[in-house]
Amino acid sequence: MKLYPTFRNITTYTAWVKDGWIVLANPSRRTRSYKLSEIYQKYIRNNFKE
Repeated sequence: MKLYPTFRNITTYTAWVKDGWIVLANPSRRTRSYKLSEIYQKYIRNNFKE
């Protein structure tokens, strides 16, 4: 799952990156996107199985 920042939520994304929740997936200025960090992907896979 990729997240695409908008002007409104850029500060939220910045805080999530600092906290380690998300990482920069594509640093390009026009198509910048973020993804959930590996540690949280593992957490979700292990704790929220169907």
